[in-house]
Amino acid sequence: MNEICTLEKEDCFIRSMCALWGRPYDYCRCIAHRHGFNGGGMPFAGIVELLGPQEGGGFELVKTWALAHRQGRFLVEVPRHALSVIDGIVEDLAYTEHRVLGYWEIT
Repeated sequence: MNEICTLEKEDCFIRSMCALWGRPYDYCRCIAHRHGFNGGGMPFAGIVELLGPQEGGGFELVKTWALAHRQGRFLVEVPRHALSVIDGIVEDLAYTEHRVLGYWEIT
């Protein structure tokens, strides 16, 4: 296993992907590493390579956005953070008052 795949333990993008894919952290971290993750965050280009183009967020609050997205699995970008929303439930409640910059639907 790559050294970077064993160092980092708490990246928000990877935690979100674990929740969305239902996979262990080490698995998601190594997939992210293949797409540019370097132990200090996931580059936007790597996320687009992995998940496809980002959809617009409209800059509404996460809690409002989640109410409008009650079905589906989403990776949501907020300033300096990423979180998952699954069937309208925000997985990281500390960020419900942040503005949505964009999102990806995970199918």
